[in-house]
Amino acid sequence: MPAGYARALGGAFDLALAKAVSVVPARPGLQLEPKVDGFRAAIVVEDGGVRVWSRNGTDLTPRFPELEQAARALIPEGCVVDGEIVMWNEGRLDFDAMQRRMGPGPALARRLAAEQPASFVAFDILAVLGRDVRPRPLSERRRLLEELAAGFDPPLQLCPATFDRAAAQQWWEDPGRAGFEGIVAKPEGPYLPGRIW
Repeated sequence: MPAGYARALGGAFDLALAKAVSVVPARPGLQLEPKVDGFRAAIVVEDGGVRVWSRNGTDLTPRFPELEQAARALIPEGCVVDGEIVMWNEGRLDFDAMQRRMGPGPALARRLAAEQPASFVAFDILAVLGRDVRPRPLSERRRLLEELAAGFDPPLQLCPATFDRAAAQQWWEDPGRAGFEGIVAKPEGPYLPGRIW
């Protein structure tokens, strides 16, 4: 990862990962979220700038200038937000459009951003105002994320979450309506970089 990557977290960091399961977990207390089809990324706002990093440490900022601009306006200094970059087309997620965005240079990426903007679906928060919140339990991080997302406007959006297995089951049974890949089930506890939920 680049030097100085997310100093709010004390240097380079890894994102937690998800794995597919064959059924919606029935264990009580799990926070359930739809898994969207896009590019996993973190938005880092520090030192007066914004960077959008892939989970592998690639700087995606030049490819998604609309996300940089929105984050500069809506996310305070010293915050790191975990999420997924997605593109919508007539109410459905469009992964092909995401792939097209990765090929051109920055000038063409800016033109494509104007024609079909990307969105960032936020589902966790790793730092708030320069304070590392990864050790905090999921419920507290979710509360902090919801407080931050109260000021979001497109292209930034908050990922829906529920503890209701029946509601999550509906996401699971009808993934084609919006391009959901499945369900992510998160236990209460700290954010574990590099670990699989």
